[in-house]
Amino acid sequence: MLAAARPRLLAVVLAFGLTAASAGATRHVFLGLERRGVAGVALSAPSRVAVSPDGAHAYVAAADGTSVFARDAGGVLAVVEVKSDVLRSIAISPDGAYVYGPAGAFTTVFSIFDRNPVSGALTFDSFAGTASGGTMVPSPDGEHAYLFAGTGAAGVVEVLDRNPVTGALASVEVHQDGVGGVDRIAVPRALALSPDGAHVYVSSFLDDAVTVFARDAGTGALTLVEAVVNGQGGVTGLDNGVGVVVSPDGLHVYAAGQASDAVARFDRDGGTGSLAFAGSTPAHGPVALAISPDGEHVYVTASDPDALRVFDRNPATGVLTPADVLEDDVAGTDGLAQGRGITVAADGVSLYVAAHDEDEVSVFRPATVDCTPAPAVGCRTPAVSGAAKLIVKDNPTLDRGDKLVWTWARGSATSVADFGDPVAVANDYVLCVYDGSAAPQPLVATLLQAGAGCGKPQDPPTRSCWRPLPGKGFKYRNEGRPDGVAAAKLLAGAEARAKIKVKAKGETLDTPSLPLAPPVVVQLQSAAGPCWEATYSTPSINFSAQFKAKAD
Repeated sequence: MLAAARPRLLAVVLAFGLTAASAGATRHVFLGLERRGVAGVALSAPSRVAVSPDGAHAYVAAADGTSVFARDAGGVLAVVEVKSDVLRSIAISPDGAYVYGPAGAFTTVFSIFDRNPVSGALTFDSFAGTASGGTMVPSPDGEHAYLFAGTGAAGVVEVLDRNPVTGALASVEVHQDGVGGVDRIAVPRALALSPDGAHVYVSSFLDDAVTVFARDAGTGALTLVEAVVNGQGGVTGLDNGVGVVVSPDGLHVYAAGQASDAVARFDRDGGTGSLAFAGSTPAHGPVALAISPDGEHVYVTASDPDALRVFDRNPATGVLTPADVLEDDVAGTDGLAQGRGITVAADGVSLYVAAHDEDEVSVFRPATVDCTPAPAVGCRTPAVSGAAKLIVKDNPTLDRGDKLVWTWARGSATSVADFGDPVAVANDYVLCVYDGSAAPQPLVATLLQAGAGCGKPQDPPTRSCWRPLPGKGFKYRNEGRPDGVAAAKLLAGAEARAKIKVKAKGETLDTPSLPLAPPVVVQLQSAAGPCWEATYSTPSINFSAQFKAKAD
């Protein structure tokens, strides 16, 4: 029996886009990888991924060049071109017209590229001299850009003026650690602007701090407001700061401390930009930090072990709750070794991790559904008693012997349209198991992902999970079996002719603890509205290694 890595449910529910479930869906799906050398992709020690504001393209800065990708509606990438230009990091102007990056390994010169909005291709425009050559973060209005840089004990934040028409850059001012009252930006690892552009926040690795600046919208110039420091005033979670983000509503600021193994939470004063410490959340060796565009999730890449950690965010209080963990080389997930950059697309459909130590970029997306805390109501049932079957086997010594098979046969009338479309859109399903015990429900939550991303880990993220069966329904196959489900079939039919079958097995299947406490419920819920269920009140076998029953 595999130890639970995600919340468990105990009635078998195949939830497909149910509104109540999708509103709280916190699970995330690994779609696949872009790997160095495949299709000529330049991904040696990638540092950062940038997604264009229109969501059409993605750009990756790496030690062997810059790769340009087209991005489809599901977030999957396809190579457009690979440029020999080496950029240490990469940024895109808010209007999507220009792409920027510090050129070469040890230079303060920035390369400026014109971006073709249709193809995504880049054309070199010009060079721009800067004082620091740091990582760029453009202001929301596109009028300015901010660079952060620092090695050893140094730290610099530079302000650039940006011409929105030509894309040209010009240095305005430089703030250096230890100069002019600025004293907590040594080795800055991240910089974030508030959504209104009024304030800038800098995370310092060496000073264990977040420094706050007020921003002049006209000139871009910065004025020091304060620095919040780990261990001072009750603040925790900032030891070796590696990331800082501001929530899209501007109410909260989050900062990750690598040595603290935590993410610190602050309430933000929208007028002054000042921060009030509100607590910290364990995060296990954070490397980088990001937040979803809707503010519902905070993402942390971690190195202890290499993983992507997902936290739900309470929009009122800002409190973070652990929601999902995708670990490198576990259950088919790959491309997370030293994930130094997390980029969430503006549409929130997908996110990308630059795996510095694996020469890869991994692609993820939020699931569109998760199991409800209790079985849904009003679902379609089998038209014939005893036709739906459930088998669960738990091998106590060999996880690859674990098995779960649910067959919903002789079912109520169901059309192909009732299933929705899991081929072209992110219409996920989730298999859930509930029982009558007092255990937290559900006991099992096993995802069947829609769209692409069902190849083996080494495959590009383009293999479709579902195949349409014309006039009949859909067939599912997942080579990686991240949640144990290897195959499924949804077959439409008239009354007493519809059928659903799901097969899950192996080490990645999170089987429930047996025996189960009847009644056990099995459901399939869909974004299109209908759901399907079966209830098992009288099992024929129910002991520590196996459950077997026919539906009521």
